[in-house]
Amino acid sequence: MSRDVAVAAGRGFLVILASKIYFILTSAVLGLGLPRLFGDPAAFGRYRTVNGFATLANMVLITAAIQTAARVVADPAAARGGLRAVTLLAGGLGVVWATAVSLWAEPLAGLLFADPSFAPWLRLAALIALGYSFYGVLVGRLNGARRFVEQAGLDIVFSTAKVALVLGAVALGYGVSGGLTGFLAATLLAIGVAAIFVSRGREAAPDEAARPRDTAPSVAGLFLPLLGTQLLLNLLLQLDGIAVKGLLTSPLEAMPAAARAELGAALGALEGEALAGAALADRLAGLYGAARNVGLLPYQATFALTLVVFPILSDPRLRAAGGDAATAIRGALRFTALAGGAFVATLSGAAPALTRALFGDAYAASSTALAVLVIGGALLSVFVLLTTILSATGNEGRGLLTMALSSATAAVALALALRSPEPQALVALGPEALLLRAALVTTGAAALGCVAAGFALSRAVPGCLPLANGLRLVVAAGAGAAAAVLVPAGTTGFGPLVIRAAVGGLAYGATLLVTRELGRDDLELLKRLLRRQRREST
Repeated sequence: MSRDVAVAAGRGFLVILASKIYFILTSAVLGLGLPRLFGDPAAFGRYRTVNGFATLANMVLITAAIQTAARVVADPAAARGGLRAVTLLAGGLGVVWATAVSLWAEPLAGLLFADPSFAPWLRLAALIALGYSFYGVLVGRLNGARRFVEQAGLDIVFSTAKVALVLGAVALGYGVSGGLTGFLAATLLAIGVAAIFVSRGREAAPDEAARPRDTAPSVAGLFLPLLGTQLLLNLLLQLDGIAVKGLLTSPLEAMPAAARAELGAALGALEGEALAGAALADRLAGLYGAARNVGLLPYQATFALTLVVFPILSDPRLRAAGGDAATAIRGALRFTALAGGAFVATLSGAAPALTRALFGDAYAASSTALAVLVIGGALLSVFVLLTTILSATGNEGRGLLTMALSSATAAVALALALRSPEPQALVALGPEALLLRAALVTTGAAALGCVAAGFALSRAVPGCLPLANGLRLVVAAGAGAAAAVLVPAGTTGFGPLVIRAAVGGLAYGATLLVTRELGRDDLELLKRLLRRQRREST
């Protein structure tokens, strides 16, 4: 059965991977296009900060709803009332969130960002979150039924609509409000398409011999820990970007005008331009947000695997076959680490050239932070997969605890790293060091999460962690990044970027071959997956 599980997981992953590659491409278009369309890094910083707040709520609601609905559909003991309970829980929470944010937008903007002018944008963000709460249940029904092709098609529709509507609104001059309105319109469109997809199929009939476990309390017992885990995960994803704006605004406001002008010059402000502390914080948030977008690429590239692994490991019949579950877990973790290592080897060492090529010289101060954030993104991808596996195998509490440890560590460390008793000290540090501090905290928190979640999973499913593979992958990624840094090439333009990335990738691959981390078995498995996929598509 282990080979069947690996092939089924691989086929589903390939289908969803195609949609996620498209998602990454459209996200890259947004990440690269928005800074250039906004022009001023401060304007992009405002959008990136509000979008981070929106994403915090969006991803919490959608992921918890997807995973809960998928568990209800995938479990033979699930019956008709389970999905109704999930819809009521997720939708009700979305309504409560949207109402609360809309009513208290002004004090919330002051509390989080020290800038009440963000209030109208927070209200738009709350409406987007409301849409996500219902959209997540619909996607979860497709995921739990393993209707991966339809789920992938839905991802493509949503990604296309989002990039077209957000970029279009900003290009027409509607600014942050226009970009958020475009995001909301894309969400509503995706809900409509998802409802059509779900209505065209039916979930498997419940197993009448199995004891039903679909009452509202049991569904809530699954939904709430997942919700808590996703809240903490998305705090880890978004907290650094929010902190750059929220923690630095007040100290920057307290600076003398001459000090603000000095820091503004270091941030690329025009000579003689009067910059308030909030505007300086917006610029820093824009620089950091651009680097963070690139740093999240390893996480975005492998997130598709969590959508495939979760419903497979949620099946109680597979969990009962401990060896099969351990095999599936080892394969998923190894693939995620392989992909993350490739990103580190090719992008981290080429960070200065990458930053200038993507965003221009105005973003040069974020290049060191970008190099660290790529490493953090690779660690985060492993951490998220570990907590997803814990949740899928019935260990939601352990996943919640590890996520709480990591996010709490990040919150405390960010407060210590970005708060300064002397505002003048912020000028002495300079923008590059400030951004690097936030990047180091985020990466360190992800590393801590990997260790804690790995320990918890090894206790829950013995023999599932490929520790020797992980060590070889760390060595290979380090060798690739070092080779990219040491190659004699410049740091400006696409030429040096291509050279450094290519050298890093070649060094990474060579190290994997020398250490025998990659071999014939990997190639044969890939060929078998592709052959079966071609046969079933004809």
